[in-house]
Amino acid sequence: MLSNKETAAEVEKMMQQCSSILNNSIIRVMETWPDEEFKAYRRIIARIMGSIYLDVMQPIHRRYPESGAGRAKTEKQRDVIERCYAIDKNR
Repeated sequence: MLSNKETAAEVEKMMQQCSSILNNSIIRVMETWPDEEFKAYRRIIARIMGSIYLDVMQPIHRRYPESGAGRAKTEKQRDVIERCYAIDKNR
């Protein structure tokens, strides 16, 4: 998959942007939708994000280990993850 290293890096960046948008959508839905609808939405988005990682990002990281694999998450990504975990604990 993605035999061109430069294209792989571009796709990786696009997938990170997709993940960020999806994370932001979860936060927005959490703030405005009823709890049951939010949980259903979050499950759907989790499947999408899992697919992005397993089907796109992981193959790139395997082929080009020097790419984003293992890099520390940005502060914003850590914040979103921590907020999502905190939400789960409180629900």
